[in-house]
Amino acid sequence: MGQSSSTESPEIAKFTNGKLSRVELENAFIRDATRSFQAIELISLRDNLGLKELQGSTVITESKLADIIQLPETSATQDITKCFCFLARFPNFRTDSNLNVAGVLKVLAILNPERFAHLFGNNPRYFLMLIFLALSFDSSHEPDPDKLEKTISSNDPVDVVYLQDKLQWMLIPQVQSFDGIELLQYPLPASKLLRILTLLLYVAPISLELNRSQPLGKQFHFDDISWLEYEKKAMNLLRSFDLDLTSSNYTSRKITFTTFEKIIGTSYSNGTMPNLLVPLYHLFDSLLYNTRQTLHTIEFAHSRILTRPMLSQLATILPDELVFTRLKKLFVGAESGFSMRSMESKVFKWNAPTILLVSGKLIEMQPSSMPVPKNKKYAAFLTEYPRFHASNNQSPKPPLADDDTYTFMVYLQKPWKISNSECFGDEHSFIAQLSPRQIIYPPSTYAHNYAYFNTLGGGLGFGSKPPLIKNNVRIFKPGEVSLTIEAAMEIASFRHLAVPGTYKTGSIFPHNVPEFEISVNITNLEVWGCGSQKELDEQKKLWEWENREAEARKKLNAMHWDDGKALLEMAGMIGKHQSGGSV
Repeated sequence: MGQSSSTESPEIAKFTNGKLSRVELENAFIRDATRSFQAIELISLRDNLGLKELQGSTVITESKLADIIQLPETSATQDITKCFCFLARFPNFRTDSNLNVAGVLKVLAILNPERFAHLFGNNPRYFLMLIFLALSFDSSHEPDPDKLEKTISSNDPVDVVYLQDKLQWMLIPQVQSFDGIELLQYPLPASKLLRILTLLLYVAPISLELNRSQPLGKQFHFDDISWLEYEKKAMNLLRSFDLDLTSSNYTSRKITFTTFEKIIGTSYSNGTMPNLLVPLYHLFDSLLYNTRQTLHTIEFAHSRILTRPMLSQLATILPDELVFTRLKKLFVGAESGFSMRSMESKVFKWNAPTILLVSGKLIEMQPSSMPVPKNKKYAAFLTEYPRFHASNNQSPKPPLADDDTYTFMVYLQKPWKISNSECFGDEHSFIAQLSPRQIIYPPSTYAHNYAYFNTLGGGLGFGSKPPLIKNNVRIFKPGEVSLTIEAAMEIASFRHLAVPGTYKTGSIFPHNVPEFEISVNITNLEVWGCGSQKELDEQKKLWEWENREAEARKKLNAMHWDDGKALLEMAGMIGKHQSGGSV
């Protein structure tokens, strides 16, 4: 670039180049990683590992590490330990070595978001690349003989970059290149990813701050039946990584990093499961605690939709603290009856965010040219709901589905209200499909038809304007990306065109977006409240007051007239000095 001018930025001038041997580079990272821990954490690590001194070269067997954190024997256990051992070799990934104390420190630093940011800066993409490679790397993978390099020596020189005498890890070529390992050469087998997904869902509550000090065995009771329940939810996630993947062919499928990065994302606005890896951050946190805090047990009212595995799946989208500690059952159709009036009485008094869950069995779609569907309820619905027509004749086929049960979620931050002519909600609202694959439909800026609750017979809708109702005739106006639930709560229909409306097109789809419609016979519909402890307490006080008032009215109605008259006279409502009136 030529000689530096006298006006060169002083910040740029402070960058200097240098060389270190491979072993010096590793020792430098061990020092930087160790500095990111508090003294009490290092003491706790020493004690938990059963050591007198915390010597970096002390070998720690994989089985011993698994026993200390009480990692149970599951089909994913070996996958996790291999992932851990790969990260422990940073930054010399091509140097095969035994797991030791220094390696444990390196992994604990890499997996913790705050420590990772301290070492590598704000670089979520590099973190995803590290995790992907740690999961997909196969040491038995034979490299191309033409690409084999000379034998690696610990004394080989490595180019490094300093800023004010501090190593800049993300500017070091060996760190950037993962020690020369080609990411594209190691796609992640879908069968392996399914095992990892299942384990992450199973241990998801470990992400709660109160639970991080507890070994896994104290928090979870692993058994084959429970594992299968979590695996079903994990399959919903796995299908999101491959539109052609099913429960029958997944063993032959592989996932590339490009897909891995796109599907996970960093928030519900640009990903499908942004919180998926959070349990991995904390899987080994108990090593850093000597004092075990009281375990926070998850207590919530189970329902047909919201089971513990479903909670864990929701936590891949929503904050873990909200999902595991702040959900309150408001309305469950199977308990209160599937009616708009019942839902209104249960939900409208909640002044905090809510989650609507609706599940049902797929109705086989028929082209508009075909006769009236055999399903009479659906046929009646189609007399008022416009038939689906793709806006693009070249639209790709919708994703394969080998499960006829569909579950959708709607998150609303604003309280519910009757909206017969105008919608309610805000830009924090979004729709998500949870099964048979997870897809997020985030809000857009094109329209503001977030939600409606129509008491004139129009039902519920998200992403559409309220239906036009005149002379007992309903005309639905489904939006480009919308979920419609008719007033009897028997049919739900989700429409997805290639152009966004109030909600954007699905998070898992490529640029060539498929157009489709999914209609289901509703089997379950539920609404859950989300709130802080303060909001829960205030809502509880309101409900208690309303219950007392209702009981008082019942007692008054049950009184003898003379007793009731005396009570009303005391309240000044009737009596000699009143003009009287109807009671």
